[in-house]
Amino acid sequence: MNGGQLAGKVVVTGASRGRGAAEAAAPEREGATVVATDVNGGEGVRRLDVTLADDWADLADFLTRGTCGAVHGLVDDAGVAWRARPGEVTAKAMSRVP
Repeated sequence: MNGGQLAGKVVVTGASRGRGAAEAAAPEREGATVVATDVNGGEGVRRLDVTLADDWADLADFLTRGTCGAVHGLVDDAGVAWRARPGEVTAKAMSRVP
């Protein structure tokens, strides 16, 4: 931690792998507390499926009863890999694409 501009701030981001992991590392280097999320959860990562209201409510509950304090930033980096032919597209499948 180098005490950069984000020192003492709280940032919520998708962070389990790839771009999300890189986006979580950057504010950490600046001294932020990062609340890492992912659709699969995992060690040190809060479960968050951005398409489910209950998951958002669980995250809000965690943040308000935890020691994080106020949330200063939210990185919207949810990735959805989905492919279908035009005739195969359904409303249910489209609801997975935020």
